[in-house]
Amino acid sequence: LAWLAGLPLKSHYPPERLEGMRDARFRWLINHAYRQIPFYRELLEQEGVKPESIHGIRDIGQLPLISKDVLQRAGTDAWSRDLPAEKRRLASTSGSTGQPLSLVFSFKDLLLSHAHNLQCMANFGWRPWYRGMALGSQALPEGHFLERLGLCRWPRVDTSQPVAKWLDQYHQIRPQALHCYPSALREFCFEAQRQGGLSWLPRVLSVGGEMYDETITPLALDVFGQRPLAMYGSVEASRMAVECREISGVHVRLDALHLEILDGEQPVAPGKAGAVYITSLVNENIPVFRYELGDVAEWVAGDCACGSKWPRIELHQGRASDVIHLQGGRRVPVTELCAIAGNCQAIRQFQFILKTPDTMVLRFERADSGQDIDGVRSELDSTLPGIEVKLEESGQLPRTASGKVKRLIDETSAKPGEH
Repeated sequence: LAWLAGLPLKSHYPPERLEGMRDARFRWLINHAYRQIPFYRELLEQEGVKPESIHGIRDIGQLPLISKDVLQRAGTDAWSRDLPAEKRRLASTSGSTGQPLSLVFSFKDLLLSHAHNLQCMANFGWRPWYRGMALGSQALPEGHFLERLGLCRWPRVDTSQPVAKWLDQYHQIRPQALHCYPSALREFCFEAQRQGGLSWLPRVLSVGGEMYDETITPLALDVFGQRPLAMYGSVEASRMAVECREISGVHVRLDALHLEILDGEQPVAPGKAGAVYITSLVNENIPVFRYELGDVAEWVAGDCACGSKWPRIELHQGRASDVIHLQGGRRVPVTELCAIAGNCQAIRQFQFILKTPDTMVLRFERADSGQDIDGVRSELDSTLPGIEVKLEESGQLPRTASGKVKRLIDETSAKPGEH
């Protein structure tokens, strides 16, 4: 379907050809935003930027950095005026880093976005005629017209159900492609092991929508015989990067996105972590230019052995907000804590709750394992000096409306650096 939409995969295009396409698209978007979107017209005028001075991506530094708060305050002034109200398709971010951001798309925007999503799936070996199954994360929105036409089948499992029912539906669907939230895949693997394994294996196993936790890899290898391939995306810019079989970072989609990794306002060198800013080359009705996504990443140096011309990034920490601040300025990303809890076979699912600046709870669902969890407490104590760690066994942990298990819940009012 990606090919039918007229979007051939461009990861192997010569760099100069891809650069020309990106520059032409970026120029058009800047001119469109100036003519049709009050927020961007005012912003460009405040910065003294004239659309005719933007010749391509190389001039992107003329534009200011934009945060989610700025777009939220702009409201409908950040929406294109040439899209009639009756043709607007509304969406919003999950609000995992604060208040959700309302977004508006046209049918064309959504078509291009879904075509990009399917291209990413095609990179993993997916084909339009495959039976799919979405576990929490969506490969296509529920009730999408491609599904109604019978061209793409991606039934979505309600992850609020008991985990055993996930497997019942899996065995009924017998998917050739399975796409999951990583947290849901973890639970699925534990349940599959409890039931003695799977009688049907998908050809394609992929994850997205959350930070991938490498502690899931041995579980997936045991249950599915393969490691899931990861996609990196957002509501604001759809699928932004995709992993290849080399498993060496995720390739940024240059045909749909310009991505910057900055320390303050300065680009970082490969191997150094920084904040992720994106400029979508797809969205026309609420464009995002140099938009702070809230994630932390780093560039991977060198060319990938897969032959792709797309650059690679490593998402080793996830959200900038998913960090515990210790005395002395030390910062511990929640991914470090996930590696401790996730490697314990006695823990099926888990989340961390920061109750006070010096008290944290590890809430967990126990797995059917003879292993104890004393080692987990000891490792967390040494990783989080000055913070008392309590373990709390639970039933099924709460999930967001989309089916995610949030790994870190901060219930404190302390500011960064105060604990």
